[in-house]
Amino acid sequence: MRGMTMSNPAAPCTPSRWKPSRGPRAADGGACLHRSRSPVAPCVMCRAQPESTRSAQEGAVPSPPNQNSSQASTAASASGALSEEYTETMQARMGSASLVYCHEDGMNYTRILDNLIVGSCPQTAEDIERLVSQEEVGTILSLQEDSDMAYFGLDLAPILAACSGRIDHVRRPLRDFDAHSLRMGLPAAVAALQGSMQRQGGTAYIHCTAGLGRAPAVALAYMWWVCGVTLPHAHAHLTALRPCSPKLGAVRAAALDVLQGRKARRTVLCLAAPATCRRVQAAGLDVGWGNRVGLTRRGRGWELRRELPPGAYPYKFVVEGRWTLSPAHPTMLDGASTNNVLHIEGWEATPEEEAASARILDAQGDLTAEEAERIRAALRAEEAAR
Repeated sequence: MRGMTMSNPAAPCTPSRWKPSRGPRAADGGACLHRSRSPVAPCVMCRAQPESTRSAQEGAVPSPPNQNSSQASTAASASGALSEEYTETMQARMGSASLVYCHEDGMNYTRILDNLIVGSCPQTAEDIERLVSQEEVGTILSLQEDSDMAYFGLDLAPILAACSGRIDHVRRPLRDFDAHSLRMGLPAAVAALQGSMQRQGGTAYIHCTAGLGRAPAVALAYMWWVCGVTLPHAHAHLTALRPCSPKLGAVRAAALDVLQGRKARRTVLCLAAPATCRRVQAAGLDVGWGNRVGLTRRGRGWELRRELPPGAYPYKFVVEGRWTLSPAHPTMLDGASTNNVLHIEGWEATPEEEAASARILDAQGDLTAEEAERIRAALRAEEAAR
């Protein structure tokens, strides 16, 4: 009922054992997006409400409001506004108008494998108790940056205290909505996940903020690299259970980086600007959309020198505080936005390396058995070095 069964998280799972599960159904008859530990019990996110709750919703007279309820209402309203802003940004950056995150609704999650859950961020110590008692979680892999938690006012201290002595809480921060950060950090995240699962046993819980981008991508890489499931097969299984939008190109590029090495190339990005211009910056590239790097004045223009591994890097210039799309540079449609893009070509490769690159980066491409074992060996070495 639950997908691929894994007795050993380090052992590859053969595709023949991989069976998509239907899971419980939501009360309205639609597909439930939150996997229950039990195939019989109702989903923890779609469980029938207590009688007292139903009565209140059906017209019973509520208790008089008090100061605490007023404060809670104000906090919920503020959280709802932040969720709307976050959702708007997420839809634009990830190119999917169907993705929605409501932080005020609490933690939500989906069981992808018998021992793997993908979900949104735990918000309270009670969430940790629920993961332990209901889902038998032994590992939590958090991909959130400090700024992600600060945005929604999350306090990590009580969560860590609730995990102490019971759950291995591991942090491998990745920038939100950033394919380059995902690509660079994916091997370390999967290595940490695999290592903790071997030590702790039980179920692993992977989360970012909404559980719709970074966390699904790490789950896909784990299924592909460690379990031996083809990436298209893993993606179809995961998105059937949990609608999400992981960046598959970054997952494939990360696999190639592990196999062939990250050989960065020096590049210079130039922009012509009026002589009166005093500040030019670039956002995107390898620093993310939430950060900016300054260009240096050179003669009549501005330039930026970076060392970047092969790949495509969307960016925009910020000229005197104004976001600017340069008509003199290549552009690409990135989600719902049009951005400039910098293409970094790879180093000279042998015909065999070029063929392997083309195969792995292809939408239907897969790893050979030898390549998969090399990646698993690299992950073991990565975790052992920490």
